[in-house]
Amino acid sequence: MNDPSSVPPPVTPVWTPPPPYAYGYPYQLPPPRKTNGLAIASLIVSIVGVVGMCGWGPLSVFVSPVGAILGHVAQRQIKTSGDQGYGMALAGIIVGWIGFVLALAYLALFIWLFTQGDSLFPPDTGYQDDF
Repeated sequence: MNDPSSVPPPVTPVWTPPPPYAYGYPYQLPPPRKTNGLAIASLIVSIVGVVGMCGWGPLSVFVSPVGAILGHVAQRQIKTSGDQGYGMALAGIIVGWIGFVLALAYLALFIWLFTQGDSLFPPDTGYQDDF
């Protein structure tokens, strides 16, 4: 019974567990891309131009195109640098040009009313002040 030839070979398991994880640094996400500053400025200036029509009136003609042009410059920078903010720049362009067109229409209406004021609203000649 102690014959070395009669001893069965050692049994090897069919499945072996994976080696333990080595200590080290955990997986980290890449740093987030920065948002282009001109895209943010484009959207803000365009919104100020559109909202400013309520208070400034025709002076908004000068503010809204600045926002749209900033948006065009921001889009060009984003394409070359890979920053975020393409959608903001696009929104600034759209809002800026729409604000410009609305401000031009408002300015044209203002000029038309100013030049045609007497024919649209004739003065009352029968009024007499008895004070």
